Amino acid sequence: MLTMTRSKTFQAYLPTCHRTYSCIHCRAHLANHDELISKSFQGSQGRAYLFNSVVNVGCGPAEERVLLTGLHAVADIYCENCKTTLGWKYGAGGNWATVGGRSRGGRRVHRQREKRKGKSVGLRIGTLNVGTMTGKSRELADVMERRKVDILCVQETRWKGSKARRIGAGFKLFYYGVDSKRNGVGVVLKEEFVRNLLEVKRVSDRVMSLKLEIEGVMLNVVSGYAPQVGCELEEKERFWSELDEVMESIPTGERVVIGADFNGGNTGDEEVMGKFGVKERNLEGQMVVDFAKRMDMAVVNTYFQKREEHRVTYKSGGRRTQEHAFESSQKYKEGKFIIELAHMIKDNGWD
Repeated sequence: MLTMTRSKTFQAYLPTCHRTYSCIHCRAHLANHDELISKSFQGSQGRAYLFNSVVNVGCGPAEERVLLTGLHAVADIYCENCKTTLGWKYGAGGNWATVGGRSRGGRRVHRQREKRKGKSVGLRIGTLNVGTMTGKSRELADVMERRKVDILCVQETRWKGSKARRIGAGFKLFYYGVDSKRNGVGVVLKEEFVRNLLEVKRVSDRVMSLKLEIEGVMLNVVSGYAPQVGCELEEKERFWSELDEVMESIPTGERVVIGADFNGGNTGDEEVMGKFGVKERNLEGQMVVDFAKRMDMAVVNTYFQKREEHRVTYKSGGRRTQEHAFESSQKYKEGKFIIELAHMIKDNGWD
């Protein structure tokens, strides 16, 4: 005999099975085959129809109907770790499960995802010393579009003012400068990420930062331009002091990426660097290493093998320097890259 019950509030049970469920935002454990979790589902937009051992569920204006075998149910699951509500559904017949809109387990899961152990926010971030932004806005936008870069830290913009302006199609530049002949820093965002922007800090014409919230992840992007080798020591110390202040103002647990031209060459420090840096190390390069150790960061682009002409970003009188990108996570040192880096170069024009 076919029976039916309908209720806006009911107990949703996660069936025992061979799968492991984790939060897509923080990877916190939700359930595995040893657990049977009871969740309460309530809401005017949610409704469930129980036909003996078959559940047909619709949630929200656009209903998704899923036929299930056995006593399964569908509900919103709340992750206590990151305070996020996750909609989920389970289909035994199709051997698949979706948590927060992503497939997990079964035949329909893309196998390459299994290799990604850390959480990814799906960004490509780069850093570039542009020399000057004058007359290069559209060209820069074209380069970002061609290389699929979402966020780009730029140095030596030589634009005076504290403004934001669109460059090319689909990109917006946030910049700060006090002199149209020297220095200046900025961060270019792809248009779709502008709405994720929470805060802009313009510290000086050598340091600025942006805070974004993307897919539940708080991301701080810092653009820096260190004084050249011939500058006064006082100016160099002021730059590092400003950078320290920015880092100290960022709450623990938030992601940090620094894209900067530190005007230094360095390699060989396994604690914070990979083996693919510039072989020479000068005083400025040592300052970079000291900063990375102090902030528990890794020099990301030294972990990737590149051709010599792509590794060196500036040459002058036999001196070679390299632009740097940092990420404040031990995971880089373990070789588990969370944020994909698109390293861009300046070498008689843009590549």
